[in-house]
Amino acid sequence: MEVTVDDAWYMPVPPAQPREDIAWSFTPPPTEKTLTTTKSIVPSLPYDALKISQLKMLCRERFIPVTGRKAELIGHLELLDLSDDDLKVELDKHGLFIGGSKPGMVRRLVQAKRKEKRRSLSISISPHNCHNYIPRQLINPWDVEVPMECGGCGKHVPNSDKLSHLDGCWFTSDGSPDVHLFHAKSPNWAGKFEIYISVPLHGSFKDIDMSLRFTWMQCCLSTHSRNMELYTHSNFQKDPAIIIKSTKDALECTPGSTERPLETELHGYLQDDDTIMYDYGSTDDENGTPVTVEHLGKRRLRPPHTIYGLLSSRHVIMRNNMPVIPCMRCSMKSSFVVGIGCGQRFFCSRLCCEFIGHRAEELKPFLNSPRSGSCDYHGFDFS
Repeated sequence: MEVTVDDAWYMPVPPAQPREDIAWSFTPPPTEKTLTTTKSIVPSLPYDALKISQLKMLCRERFIPVTGRKAELIGHLELLDLSDDDLKVELDKHGLFIGGSKPGMVRRLVQAKRKEKRRSLSISISPHNCHNYIPRQLINPWDVEVPMECGGCGKHVPNSDKLSHLDGCWFTSDGSPDVHLFHAKSPNWAGKFEIYISVPLHGSFKDIDMSLRFTWMQCCLSTHSRNMELYTHSNFQKDPAIIIKSTKDALECTPGSTERPLETELHGYLQDDDTIMYDYGSTDDENGTPVTVEHLGKRRLRPPHTIYGLLSSRHVIMRNNMPVIPCMRCSMKSSFVVGIGCGQRFFCSRLCCEFIGHRAEELKPFLNSPRSGSCDYHGFDFS
């Protein structure tokens, strides 16, 4: 049939014929079975002499994990160089399945060792070197012991040696006593915040109040109410012996009343082992902060400390170190807190706070004070 030019546009195109001058071939990718026949492009040098990129390339060629540092990559390759019997012994030690190809057994062994390493991580807080990063731990950070810092020598003292260190660093048994020794501790924040205060013998309850306010409590320009209830050692479960109120004036005190002003002197009411229940603000709302102040007796200061005016004024002689709480998102050291009570959440930055779903305006600084997270406390130093 004769085809014209006008009819050529709808004619079918004939199928393409294979060319006989080209040799068609397909080379499959290397597998674990062809591993021994594949030539490596990495030079045959000791593992320590190779770079990380060369070690990873060697691990890829041998079908074993390529993640980790240089020492871990060398460990993977050394496991592969073991004999089949030695590798099966290692698998049996970890309770893993023994079977399959040699790279598969190495992969199972590496994965098991990584799980054991993560499981063995535990929190370690050193008072001399507290890093910002805290590994994800399996224990409650509030159960970790927080040491104390001496205000005289600057040493970090464990909780078991607090009083013995104070007696050796600050006080002496030669001579008559000249100061009162108090131990203040707040039940908030798992009782991690505590200080030791020395007050002169002629001091008053106002000295205790000023020490606590200027060290822990002062949160804003407004003055919160402060109350102190003195309980004797023999009648702790009964009513307080006296009640000290910041709003009480000396002229308002009646002879038979138990209420006294802050200017009341200590020597007329205080005895050994007495307890003072201090309340800054109101404990009925979230702005109240209670503190238990224990009277540990009378002491005599050592001569080096008497020249600094400690006999005529109050002084904080020992204070706890800052507790280290991990961020709930990235495990960095927390600097902020959101919420009060059991719903508290700790964060290291505003970014982590907003990532979880909280607003940045909800953040409050987490500082070395039981007043953290309350009112407008930002750790101002009024001393």
